[in-house]
This record gives sequence, C-alpha cells and structure tokens, in this order.
Amino acid sequence: MLTHLQETMKTTADMETTYLTRAEGFRSLARLGFCVALLLSEVPRLPAGKPPVFYCLLLLYISWTAIAHHRAKSHRVALTATVLGLGVDMLLIAMMAGASDGSNSLVRQFFFAIPVLAAFSTIPAATAVVSIINVGAYLMSATVIGNAAGVGISGSVAIRCIDLLTVGFCCTLLSYIQSRRVQRIQKLFEDRSKLAGDLLTAEETERTTLAESIHDGPLQDLLVVRQDLNDARDGSRLNLEQTERIVTSVVQQLRNVVQQYHPRVAQCVGLPNAIEEFARASTERAGIDLALCLSWGQPHPREAEILGTARELITNTVRHAHADRMHLKLTRTEHGARLTVEDDGVGTPDGAEEDALLRGHIGMSSQRTRIETLGGTFTVSKSSAFPHGTKVDVYVPDSDAAEQVACAELSTASL
Repeated sequence: MLTHLQETMKTTADMETTYLTRAEGFRSLARLGFCVALLLSEVPRLPAGKPPVFYCLLLLYISWTAIAHHRAKSHRVALTATVLGLGVDMLLIAMMAGASDGSNSLVRQFFFAIPVLAAFSTIPAATAVVSIINVGAYLMSATVIGNAAGVGISGSVAIRCIDLLTVGFCCTLLSYIQSRRVQRIQKLFEDRSKLAGDLLTAEETERTTLAESIHDGPLQDLLVVRQDLNDARDGSRLNLEQTERIVTSVVQQLRNVVQQYHPRVAQCVGLPNAIEEFARASTERAGIDLALCLSWGQPHPREAEILGTARELITNTVRHAHADRMHLKLTRTEHGARLTVEDDGVGTPDGAEEDALLRGHIGMSSQRTRIETLGGTFTVSKSSAFPHGTKVDVYVPDSDAAEQVACAELSTASL
C-alpha cells in the first residue's frame, strides 16, 4: 500500500510536468503566429535603407521559436525553462521594437501578448511576476526609443503601462482559475488512485478476515471435539452432551460467517438485522457490552456499503479499542442513513489513521474513501457518551443526494 501511495505521488508530479509541457507547446504555436504577424505587419512598414538589424533580430526570434517548439514536443518542460523562455520573448521584442520604426513600431503591441503566454501556466505567482517584469521591459524600451527620438516619455506610454498591468492582472486571475481546476483534477485523480489501491487489496483483506474468523472460532471448537474423540478412542468416557453442544455451536458460527460475508446478506435479512447479528456475535466473543439503537424504514440504495462500513467499525473496536462497552446506532433519515459507533476504549489519537495507512492497515481509510465517494461524510471524534473512547459518525445520502454532490464538485472543478 505504501508503494502504491508513492506511485500515486509520482504520477501526480508527472501530471504537473505534463501540463507544463503541453502549455509550452501551445505557447510555441502562439509564438509562430506572432512571427507571421510580424512579417506581415512590420516588414512592409520599414523605411528604405534601414539597417538590417531588425531582420537579424526577427530571424533570431523565428529560430528561437522553432527551438522552443521542438523542445516542447521532445522534452519535458519545467517551470524554470518556461519563465526563462518568456524572458527571452520580452528581450527580443524590446530589441525588435527599437530596431524597427521606433515609437511607431507595431512590435511594441506584442508586449500585450507576454501575459497571455504566461497565463498558459497554472502558477498564478509566476504569471504575476512575468506581467510586472513585462511592464518594466515595455517602459524601458519606450524610454530608450523616446530618448533616441528626442521626445522623452509621452503620456501614451503611461496609459500603455496601465493597460499592460490590467492585462497582466486578468491573465493572473485566469492562471489562478486554471490552477484551481488542475488541483481539483489532481485531487480527484489521487482519490481515485487511492480507491483503486484499496480495491486491489480488498480481496486479500477479506480473505485474511475470513481466515481469522474461522480460526478463532469454529476451528478451536473442532480441535476440542477432536481431542475428546481421541480420548474416547483411548478408553476415556465421551461426554456426548458437551460434544453435541460444541458441534451445534460450530454450525452456528459457520452460519454466521456465511451470513457476514455473503454479498447479498443485507438484501436477504435486512440491513438492521445483518448489522445486529454481526455486532452481537463480535461483541459476545470479545466480552463487550453492546447497546443497539436501530431505527430503520425504507431500504437504502447503498445498504451493502453501509454494512461493510459497520463491519469495519465494529471489528476495529473489538480488536484495537480495548473497550468494555459499545453503542451502535443506525438511523434512516429522509434523504440518507446515519451510522454511529461509539466505545469507551483507549481512544484514537490525532494522525492515527494516517499512521495506520502507512503501516499498510487500510480499513478505516478505505471506508472513509468509499463513503466520501458516495457523497457522504465520515467523522472520527472523541466519545460523547463515555469519559474516554472514540466516536465514528457516518452519513450516506441516497443516490439523488450523492448525484447532487457529484454535480456540485464537477461545477467547482470547472471554475
């Protein structure tokens, strides 16, 4: 399980790098469009006899665009490379603006494209920093061009700076929205991967639990019967009443095991009865005083999941809580079902669930993931009925309520 978590973290990091790489691909395509626009708009406007510096810079920018496009297709791009690439864009645009038609150069309009290029990333801070540096680059370029023309800085430059800041702010906001969406997708992916890992180990866990149930109960009683039969073969008196009582107990225990682990037991005997039988059988073997409060009405569409959660909570209390008393409450509400299991055991310290997960014990974490996937809630807190102990409260909505929660989550992810 720990290996699976490490693989999930690695895959999440790979997703972020892949997104940056794809964003760089779109960015390189936008650069190609800028090159075409420069060729069509600026080259025909150049005065005759103008030194070919602009052409050299334009050729350099086209070469840089081709290199960036090739790198985006064949290499994984990191954030540092993205920011440096945008810095090269600003530098070459500023140099082309000075080498073309000065203050009348249309190249200066391409400073507005820099924040748009930065917005392809999902890091709002990087977009904001690039946008501010872009304003400084534009102001420096305008200052150099104005001084060379002997006119200084005109009022239109200040207006353009404000416009650039506005565009940068909007692009930063867009990058923030994109980052929220990507984070939400990553969270859904991590939850799905975690649930998939739980499902991969669920069969092994069920087999282990089944083996322990048979070993700790029926098998021990059958060993006693075999010993009595061996003693009777050696001439000892066989207590038939005791043997019959033990065999009857074994049959009942095996029936309980079959009922507990059959997937349709909740439909056959009803969810309250299934939970009650499992709770009584488990607490009687452990010597725990059980108090039940079962208030049920119409069937719930997720009874199998509720039964599985109840079994896990009861088993966890019996094995790990060192409790003397346990309260179990099952209630059918108007739009869902609520299950509460409370004990007077040693309690659950903060971080216990995470520590258990790292040690490979996935029971509680797996149930939490399943319930939350159904749109429900899984809350662990201190006991309110006992001076010490643990209280677990589980709420599972009906299908319609779960679908509404899923739709709300998808709407949040699209923002």
